[in-house]
Amino acid sequence: MSDKRGKKTVGEDQSDARGNKPDQIDAVRSSQQVSPAPENGTEVRMTVSDLTRDTYEIDTERFPHKGKVLIFNNINFNNGMPDRVGSDQDASTMYQRFCDLGFEPTLFNDCTHDDIMEKLKGVASEDHGSYSCFACVVLSHGDQDGIWATDKSPVLKTEHLMATVNAQNCKSLIGKPKLFIIQACRGLQSDQGVIVDVNDRVLSDAAGETEEYLAHLTQQENMYQNVRLPTDMDFLLVQATSPGKTSIRNTQTGSPFIQCLSEVMSNMEETDEFLDVLTKVNRKMAFNFSNGHGERSRISVTQMPCFTSMLTKKLLLKKGC
Repeated sequence: MSDKRGKKTVGEDQSDARGNKPDQIDAVRSSQQVSPAPENGTEVRMTVSDLTRDTYEIDTERFPHKGKVLIFNNINFNNGMPDRVGSDQDASTMYQRFCDLGFEPTLFNDCTHDDIMEKLKGVASEDHGSYSCFACVVLSHGDQDGIWATDKSPVLKTEHLMATVNAQNCKSLIGKPKLFIIQACRGLQSDQGVIVDVNDRVLSDAAGETEEYLAHLTQQENMYQNVRLPTDMDFLLVQATSPGKTSIRNTQTGSPFIQCLSEVMSNMEETDEFLDVLTKVNRKMAFNFSNGHGERSRISVTQMPCFTSMLTKKLLLKKGC
């Protein structure tokens, strides 16, 4: 399975972090070597409601298809690293879970550095006009510098993977959520955790109001036609472990993080925001997982997943299922 009105300008008194004025900024940009964006739509049209709504459109008449998913499953390595036995369980789990959610997953096994980048750039050149979002899952070795492919090429940095489908390089995904799930170590340090005696429970609550901001945007409807949006908006990066730490993988049952993520995703409701789902995964991994035997075992190793959100709206992945 594999589907003008007035232009707003920058004030002359503004400058970037280096003190460059707008004309100098343009000159700097033109001097940099930037790959041209794929021709999958040269003009991007968004409505004011695209900016003001608080939830991404998922499975609507406008975007009837959920999204494409690339799953990179690296098991056998030619660079001296040990084979990742058990990763097939993770690949199968993620493939099935995204199928259940209505995505169109494609699985790639044992990919080199160039294989991964070429496939990501290939999907970026496709038209995602009828799709709600995009996802990519990478199951591989990694270290503090990035993710290892199966060959001896330099590591793949997560920011380079994500850049292949950013607003500059994939215009048909502008304004749509782009989800990257990474199962890989991020260093050599194992996390043995700390022993805590639980005596009480502390509850906290926080709330933020956005009505004034939304009203402000609505009032601006007739004041502009073009808006400048961040290139890296609407990304969500989900990683199996925190910076510098190892990630656990069982040779028979797969990775605890992927299996936990799959379990929580399978129990999602249509109204569940995906960031809340990921927080639940963090909680289950933090409180319920240890590869040792016994709460106070000195050999126990813990694992703390983390996610970085550049989303601008609520993401309801179960919607439409």
